[in-house]
Amino acid sequence: MTDVDLTSEKSTLLQAFLENAAFDGFSTKGLKAAAHKIGLDYGELQILAPNGIISMIDYWFLQADDFVIATLAARKSLKIREKATLAVRSRLEFLGQHREALRHALMILALPQNLPHSLAIGYRFTDKVWRAFGDKSTDFNYYSKRTMLLAVDASTAACFLGDESEDNIETWEFLDRRIENIMQIEKAKFKFREFKAKIPDPIPLLAGLRFGKRPMP
Repeated sequence: MTDVDLTSEKSTLLQAFLENAAFDGFSTKGLKAAAHKIGLDYGELQILAPNGIISMIDYWFLQADDFVIATLAARKSLKIREKATLAVRSRLEFLGQHREALRHALMILALPQNLPHSLAIGYRFTDKVWRAFGDKSTDFNYYSKRTMLLAVDASTAACFLGDESEDNIETWEFLDRRIENIMQIEKAKFKFREFKAKIPDPIPLLAGLRFGKRPMP
């Protein structure tokens, strides 16, 4: 198979797998059934999904990431807060087309043995989003921004799966509140940096107190 063929076959396999999730869940049995449905043999399935179900979840969430980045690219004039809200919401709307499949996928990712995969998938999403925002931080902010967005995404997904309100209005209101929390934290950090910049360097003062003032030149 060429790379194009692999991508096409993998997308077809994923779609069949998602459609079957309501009946067989996210299981090895369901994955094999999806492969059989589209005419793939065992060897081809191994090539497309070497890690089985995890490979399918990873590919599905990768498609969601690409959808989010394309959505953000089309709305460049938005403010950071609006972009962050749009990123989390558009990702959930993409994945939420198969709500039960999403429920099963998150349950699998929550298993202790799948924690590395879960973190890798989550980090990939938040890193792509912050880079799309134009973030160039390399200090502690680099990690804190991504960690906070990942926490918002995870908590909003949990809210989404239990939301029975019309048009998921409760989820989007919940998301707005979580994004507001992030913005307040970022504002506090900015004010602290401003305050810190105005404080005189204490080292010369402390040195003077310890060793006495240097004689005038």
